[in-house]
Formats: sequence, C-alpha cells, structure tokens
Amino acid sequence: MSARKLTIEDIIHDFQDKVFKQSYSVKESIDGIKVIDKNIFSTQDGMFEELARLGDDGNFLDIPGFKPLQVNRSEMLPGSIKAWHLHYNQEDIWYVPPHQYLLLGLWDLRKDSPTSGKTQKLPWALVNLGLYTFHEVLHMEVLIFLINQPRFFIL
Repeated sequence: MSARKLTIEDIIHDFQDKVFKQSYSVKESIDGIKVIDKNIFSTQDGMFEELARLGDDGNFLDIPGFKPLQVNRSEMLPGSIKAWHLHYNQEDIWYVPPHQYLLLGLWDLRKDSPTSGKTQKLPWALVNLGLYTFHEVLHMEVLIFLINQPRFFIL
C-alpha cells in the first residue's frame, strides 16, 4: 500500500483555514547582521571550539601587555584526564564557571623561574576565578567526576 499525498481538501472543513504550510526558504537577512561559522572539533573526551580570532590591537585590561589572539571553548566529559602539555609561545587565560568542577595541575619548567621545578594543584569547585598561565608551564586537566553534574567548559 502506498501513501497518498495529503491535500488541504483532506483536512476537516472547520480546520482548513487554520492549516498553513511552513516555508524553509532562505529569508532576507537584516542589514549589518553576519552569521559566522565556527570550527568545532570532536575529541575522545569532549569537544574544542574556536570562537574568535582577534587582531594584534586587542588588549586584555586585567593583564597589561597581554593581547589575546584567539578565544576558544573546550567541553570535557566527566572523568576526563588531559595529558601534561605545554606551549612554547602561547599564554592562556582560563575560566571555570562557578557551577563546574576541575582539578588543574601545573608544573613550572622555566629554567630561570624562582619556582622552577615546582608543581601546584588547583582544585576549582564553586569558585569564580580566572587563571593566567605562562608558556613553559606544563598543565594537565582532570575533570572531577560528579554524578549528575553538567559538562565542563574551558574558555
């Protein structure tokens, strides 16, 4: 049995004037509005999204001389552990939303640093902090597994 194509005449007469056909055609956009595609990369333990690339003229007021070039967001699944890694020419600003839980490990590998060779563990839970990390400081993230907690975001 093949399905017959439905027409307006097949609808109960009292409802025919209430039925309409939705159009999915592209609408004219408002002047000055631009929809920007974002790069999203799936990973084994979540995702990574490139939100914006910035020019050299931007200054971050909280850290004099720091000029962000890129804004990213990462989402980690509960229980995820990232390997130690470092950036030779990249400095990061991290933000963990107050309702999220993250354990961050830091290891200072800078030869001439007063804290050279030291490690630091930063448990972030129910706090509203930002973190600025220098290049040559190894970092590793461990998402603390909590039942019924939402996913985690790194900005």
